[in-house]
Amino acid sequence: CHNPPCGTGVVDGGWERSENFQKVLSVFFNGAPPTFGPFESIEIIDDSSSANFTGVDHETDVSGVVVTTYPPQPSQPPQPQPKPQNVVVYKCEGTIEIPPNSPIIDILFDYEVFTLSNVQATHFLPELKEKIMEDLAASFGCDVSFGRNLRAGQENYLLGFQYIENGDVIDGQKALCDDSGIDDPSLQCVPVIGHVAGFFKSDTPAKIVEETKSEILGNIEHGMEEARYSTNFVQRGVFVSERE
Repeated sequence: CHNPPCGTGVVDGGWERSENFQKVLSVFFNGAPPTFGPFESIEIIDDSSSANFTGVDHETDVSGVVVTTYPPQPSQPPQPQPKPQNVVVYKCEGTIEIPPNSPIIDILFDYEVFTLSNVQATHFLPELKEKIMEDLAASFGCDVSFGRNLRAGQENYLLGFQYIENGDVIDGQKALCDDSGIDDPSLQCVPVIGHVAGFFKSDTPAKIVEETKSEILGNIEHGMEEARYSTNFVQRGVFVSERE
């Protein structure tokens, strides 16, 4: 107690206590100690609702100091992770396992789909892409169940194909299709960006890679011309070009 009498009762040496306290303040503050009092009451406004603190308690202890107690805040629930997309791999004939260090070539291409006006892309694109890939894999002997290999007798540098389910997306930069020949008002034309990846042997010459890529794109183009990819939702597809 520096300024008796205090709330704890009578103490010895009251005057000396007060003088000693003033001397300490004078040393600390270089001869100009601050003055205290009279004190004004301060209104405490509970803005816990705006600060998202619920159950905040304001209590006053025996010394007159306001103590604010905040309840423990609940931890944030874990954020949902994006659902991983499935990768579908076709191994070409004779390939047991595709080595992890095999060169992979990404092939992007533009195509257009004529479908019913009330059908969303999420309904027709997965089935359409599956048809494209099954036909492509069969043409290159990458799925023996089709019993067809257009590259028989050739040295096959192509190890396999890969595509991502729902990997083909609508081209949001194109307002209209390049092919505007829609004579049925119940149809719509949707521009799409397609993607397929090819695995090659590590010693594949660059010329063979380019020739195989052209062959892949040509196979997709012919498949659309022959309506091999038609479904219940898709009337026909039109291959536009490779996407640079």
